[in-house]
Amino acid sequence: MNRRSLKLSEFIAEYRFWDEWEVSYTDGTHLKKSEYVKLGNISIDGNEESAQDHLILPFTFKPVTSREIECSFSKLSVEKEQVHRAKEAISSQLADSMIRTGLLRPEFCMMEDRIFKMEFREVMKRLSEHHYLILVVDTSALRRGVTSFLHNTLSKFSHIPYSNVLIWTVVPVFVMTEVQRQAKDLSDKWVKSSRGTQPHLGKCDILSQRPQVTCISRELNHIYQWRPLEIFTTLSEHFGQSNGKSSIDRLIIESTKNLKRDRGLQQGVFLLTGDKDMASLATLENLDSLHIDVPRPPTEVSSIRYDSHNERIVLTPIHYLLWDLAQVFSTIRLVNKEQSRTYKILYYSESRGGFFAHDVMEICED
Repeated sequence: MNRRSLKLSEFIAEYRFWDEWEVSYTDGTHLKKSEYVKLGNISIDGNEESAQDHLILPFTFKPVTSREIECSFSKLSVEKEQVHRAKEAISSQLADSMIRTGLLRPEFCMMEDRIFKMEFREVMKRLSEHHYLILVVDTSALRRGVTSFLHNTLSKFSHIPYSNVLIWTVVPVFVMTEVQRQAKDLSDKWVKSSRGTQPHLGKCDILSQRPQVTCISRELNHIYQWRPLEIFTTLSEHFGQSNGKSSIDRLIIESTKNLKRDRGLQQGVFLLTGDKDMASLATLENLDSLHIDVPRPPTEVSSIRYDSHNERIVLTPIHYLLWDLAQVFSTIRLVNKEQSRTYKILYYSESRGGFFAHDVMEICED
């Protein structure tokens, strides 16, 4: 089997896809290398000729259903009592992946002056009225790539004059501490797995841990390239108290308060979080917050999405989806039965010792 190391740009330029593909994954921590669980089906609108003429073709993605996941596990030698937890982890990570790659639009709930606003266009309009936005983000906001989404919606391609909003991203140091802790934990798990530790389905929690490192690192790298990014250090006396979720939530809220007070900021500062409780608490403490939620994925999602705020069409390349899935699920297998083509995409390579390289992966061609 031919194996190559590629960056995302090289992957897009060199690999053309057409026709129908089944996507599945395996992972040495909770599945044997020969065991694959289905993630969905991809149908590409084009043939070989059009694939050679165009780098990117429209496609539809049918994410796997709960029943299909159960059927996949029923064929494997896994613990039945662990299947439900694995099924929930797979479904949740698929939804997040579709958010990051633009197949789904995140849902926003603006909590401003204790007023709850849910309608997307209304939220975007309110955000656009600010000359600048200072977004204080937590791990869930970074993991889902919401800052990049807001940048693309409010400024990068907008033809609406008042939508050219400067976005300044502030990452509390406690968020970075949590990411570093997760990275060490993942590294330890990789070492144990590479030493021949028996896979166990109870270890499927790694599917939710990986995005906390790889996807957050990628998002921070994107933000750094096009917008101001600041790691905000404050409350140094509380560093030793940043253990536990509720404590970290409190530190992030206090950091946001200090940021506003120390710099004399009255408006345009939002706490961006996927935690509804933290968003509500921040609002009660007179902070503006923006809660991000993930919509329920449809049975079929198109790579073409209409951006209603900017009145334009957005097309997601299939390569983005495959790259993101590999970051979460470790090893992705693509099978096209009609063409007798099989690819394996590996993000956590044994040759790299499990190194979390957000810009390189390996492709194996069958």
